[in-house]
Amino acid sequence: MSGSRQLMSSDVVASLKSNWVNNCGNMAACVLVLYDHLTTLSQEVEFIWGRQFSSVTLLYHLNRWTIFVWAVNGFIPGLATLSGYGA
Repeated sequence: MSGSRQLMSSDVVASLKSNWVNNCGNMAACVLVLYDHLTTLSQEVEFIWGRQFSSVTLLYHLNRWTIFVWAVNGFIPGLATLSGYGA
């Protein structure tokens, strides 16, 4: 009985470590996207916002802002998850 309980606890620990690594990777990706948006916003305003609307600008905005929304949606819950590991 003790052996199976120890095996279960090592599975739980392995699962928690895997989740931790996954959450850290997701947070790193979100932070990189947010950093990219902050550092290139002035260039976007200069080169894209003043252009006449076309299919190219539509694709640009869909790509850029869809990724931004993904990053924000991953970042906020990720903070709560990662801070929960330290408790």
